Amino acid sequence: MQAVCPPLHRKEPPPAVHLKCSLSTSYCDEFVCTSSPSVEASVRQLAKDLQRANGRWAPIYASTVEYRDAYRRFKGPDGYQRLDFVSTNVQQAAVAVTGMRMLDNSSAEIRWRLTGKLGVLPIDVAGTTEIEMNLLTGRIERHREKWDLAACSPPAAAAWNASRALWAAKQASGDAQRAAGRALDTLTSVDDEDQYSQPNPNDPGRFFQQGDTFKQDAALFVGVVMLFWGLVQAWASLFSGSSGGGGAF
Repeated sequence: MQAVCPPLHRKEPPPAVHLKCSLSTSYCDEFVCTSSPSVEASVRQLAKDLQRANGRWAPIYASTVEYRDAYRRFKGPDGYQRLDFVSTNVQQAAVAVTGMRMLDNSSAEIRWRLTGKLGVLPIDVAGTTEIEMNLLTGRIERHREKWDLAACSPPAAAAWNASRALWAAKQASGDAQRAAGRALDTLTSVDDEDQYSQPNPNDPGRFFQQGDTFKQDAALFVGVVMLFWGLVQAWASLFSGSSGGGGAF
């Protein structure tokens, strides 16, 4: 009697995670996430935030996240509290996510289209969002925005770049003011500690109160330097990014 071998069972690869979106769009139907569920959740949430375009961002960013576009750069999740260019400058803004795909296990790309008006000029901006995430936590560690202004008229493209550069300059000024405030707080804490030191009884000037101007001068110097640096960065970006290769939100 001829022996009958049992059929060989091949190991099937683990099923890919399909992203299910609650947004009323069809781009999610073709998106397949081949990474962890936490990565899937971050990509899904960012797509929602992009489409809402209201300047509000879910807490899906790492403490060391780096954001970059042609005009604006910052580190840390606090910068997302002021990442509101579209909601504060574009009238009748509408964002449609047109595509999503995984670039590898820890990075993804989201393509979107923004329509609206800058003043009286209609705009039609095609954008690409690229993110890198932590595989375990799904937290976004790097976030880059790029745009394409080919569908905009030349005046609208110029208005977009000019308003974006002006907005970024204001943000840089705010960054400088906050940095100066932190420096002042540090100097103040050092000064407060010095107040608890035992005065020298042989010091003839112990009865006179002297104003410590070093603290104020140092804070002012730090603030001026950082403000100047931010304005230079924004001015340089205005010319390097005017071809339409930078970010959006």
